Amino acid sequence: MRPSIQTDIENFTKAIQNITCLHEDFLNIKDKSEALSFIKYRKCLGQSLKVESVLQEITTKTEITLTFRPDEVIQQTLSFSQDLDKY
Repeated sequence: MRPSIQTDIENFTKAIQNITCLHEDFLNIKDKSEALSFIKYRKCLGQSLKVESVLQEITTKTEITLTFRPDEVIQQTLSFSQDLDKY
């Protein structure tokens, strides 16, 4: 489960960095060229849709069930110590 979460974190970190760079580029050229502004806007929109798609995928993942299985040696030791209390 941990590698899956780590992968999700890395993917979102990269996506945030991409969107931040595209946004900064968009702000830098906003008043210079309408065509370049539109291209940067479309790239931001595309990246945003990718992130939303991945987020949707993550939220629809099936649940993982964790089962606790006590160590038998510990159980035996506890049982033995409880038996000692009776004497």
